[in-house]
Amino acid sequence: MVQKITHIKFAAFFITLIILIQTGCKKNDAVSDNGIPVLETPVITNDAIKVAATISGSVIDENNQPVANAVVTSDTYTGSTDAMGNFTFRNINVSAANGHVTVIKAGYFKGIRSFVTEAGKNNFVKIQLIKQTLTGTITAATGGTVTDNGAVISFPANAFITAGGAAYTGSVKVFAHWIDPTAANLPLVVPGDLRAITSSNGEFLLKSYGMVGAELQDASGNILKIAPGKTATITFPIPTSLQGTAPASIPLWHFDEATARWKEEGNASKSGNTYTAFVNKFSFWNVDVPANFITLDMRLLNSANNLPLANTLVKITSLATNTYAYDHTNDSGYVSGYVPKNEALKLEVITGTNCNGNTVVHTQNIGPYTANASLGNISVTIPANLVINFTATIKGCNNLPVTNGYISLSLANGTSTIAYTNAAGLVNFSLIHCGGTIAYTYNAVDLSNGNYSSTATGTATGNSVNLGSISACGNTINTNGVYIAGIIDDRAVFWKDGVPTFLTATPTTANNYAYAVKTLVYNNDVYVLVSEQDSTLNGWVGTIKLWKNGVITNITNGTTLADAYSFDVYNGDVYICGIERNSNNPGSTVAKVWKNGVATILPKDTFDYVEATNIKVVNGDVYVCGQGFTGFNSRALYWKNGIINILANAGSTYSYTSGIFVNNGDIYITGTESTNGNNINPGVYWKNSVKTLVTLPASYTYADPYSVFVDNNDVYITGTVVMQSPGSYLSNATYWKK
Repeated sequence: MVQKITHIKFAAFFITLIILIQTGCKKNDAVSDNGIPVLETPVITNDAIKVAATISGSVIDENNQPVANAVVTSDTYTGSTDAMGNFTFRNINVSAANGHVTVIKAGYFKGIRSFVTEAGKNNFVKIQLIKQTLTGTITAATGGTVTDNGAVISFPANAFITAGGAAYTGSVKVFAHWIDPTAANLPLVVPGDLRAITSSNGEFLLKSYGMVGAELQDASGNILKIAPGKTATITFPIPTSLQGTAPASIPLWHFDEATARWKEEGNASKSGNTYTAFVNKFSFWNVDVPANFITLDMRLLNSANNLPLANTLVKITSLATNTYAYDHTNDSGYVSGYVPKNEALKLEVITGTNCNGNTVVHTQNIGPYTANASLGNISVTIPANLVINFTATIKGCNNLPVTNGYISLSLANGTSTIAYTNAAGLVNFSLIHCGGTIAYTYNAVDLSNGNYSSTATGTATGNSVNLGSISACGNTINTNGVYIAGIIDDRAVFWKDGVPTFLTATPTTANNYAYAVKTLVYNNDVYVLVSEQDSTLNGWVGTIKLWKNGVITNITNGTTLADAYSFDVYNGDVYICGIERNSNNPGSTVAKVWKNGVATILPKDTFDYVEATNIKVVNGDVYVCGQGFTGFNSRALYWKNGIINILANAGSTYSYTSGIFVNNGDIYITGTESTNGNNINPGVYWKNSVKTLVTLPASYTYADPYSVFVDNNDVYITGTVVMQSPGSYLSNATYWKK
């Protein structure tokens, strides 16, 4: 099978690694007096640099069963898991140094996984959600203690505030969880991937002695926080196998959910067989030794047929410390991750933690490594009863091969994968399982149009299953709902049925902001127009962007001041209207229409410059409204297929347009007029250039119509009405029906 090779991290070499080697230390593995290895010059990363890549994965619960309908986000993109617990984001822009996904499901802690993103490839993750179980309830006024599997969290009196910052004195529900650093499922449950940022901003690999997380809620389920100036005390139990190598003092790390990074925040002290730390906030806390690392990758193939081994568990063990890490291959059989530098290692391929016992099907000694290394293709011989070879052809509603699609498949034991089609619409992959007869569930998706097959089931009685020809048809990804474009905290966002999806990253300076201008749904595709603005030493620059189904594309290059005002979609073509100019020269402003990213300048007639404020495409004709400026005066106008038409202004000095609609060949345009800068008349609309004033409610001073829609010859106009007097200003949203 021709498949893209992806980049899957070994979820960092977290389990108890370096723990100092008292004998046989290599020259580069120096150990300080406190038992912490001497670190090399750190790797400095920049998480803001983004690349285009595909992110896919599977989500299971505490019983290793698929978690359906969980909300999944990656960077600014939002999706959900299917019936098989799988999800995918195809060709999205994510951080190169720290791509990540967040999974949210009621009753569970957030599942967050980080990885180094490989551009243009499929990056696969597997996440096991941690069930939220009430550990204990305490009284805020007196404080208290809760315990989970030997981990203890103690809270002082009067240590809680609400999310809004108000003091809280009621009962506090504590949902706490201890993560055993020696557990076989650690790679599935650990937040992030245990790469960490030190206090000096260097990136290192973490080797964990234990993690404790908690969520604090009031009686109604609202989130609580630790009050400023207060700290909680966490006691971490040290597993028996790690007690002999645990240093007396160990760095303390906090998982920052906003950045999906472990960050160094102080130290924990050892007392007996526990570590104690003081913390002032909660998600997850971790006691770890940082370590130097290299990147190791490989691709696993089934020796019987050369098919990639998908979602196959790989274990890397340090022969010096007998510590280990796991992760899973993707649909191409590829896996990559961080391992300790300068240590002899053992590679094992096993049947996985979903079986009653792990069966090793391949083993070899590797390393030590002083630099990044690749093992290339590894041919794995697997007993026939422990592998299933799946093949299928996916076709669309037109009965042609789907070249941009995938099959989502899950075995009854929770092993699952997403496998993408090749140029012939084929998928071929092998899944290792626990042996015997096993049931499976699957469906197929055509990413080009959102169509997908109904979910089907089957039972594998042998080691080869031909699913035949699957029609990715009959169902369509649900785009029904209410969509609203806007801005939150200077980030572009749109809401679907009240659920926000962020389209741009958090601004890095106060001079940067972005907003969503408008959203449209066309043929089950969701489009959002975005304008991002930034001030520089040389003035303002602006970039126009278009978000479509999770993929954002720059329409302008960010070197000019470009601003988008509206867009329309016709026959799959995207038309955007707006302006573009040199940052410090308003006179250089030109009105433009971008069709599928290609710009056309609209004529300005005799005006100094013109602006394009809204657009409508009907039967291939392109209608754009705007205004032209001469000195300080302006005139409302519109273009039809690039031909300028100036609207009647009845002697007004200023006239502007805001909305346009075309119905049965009639052109409707909304706007405002005024005779001077301080005396604004009631708002207006033009029908075929004939002006009509909108009606003002009693006591209101003027109106600002914004958009227009026509249905069965009824004209609907939305906008605001304003009541203004010296020292007073009041505006209300309104609509008119004509």
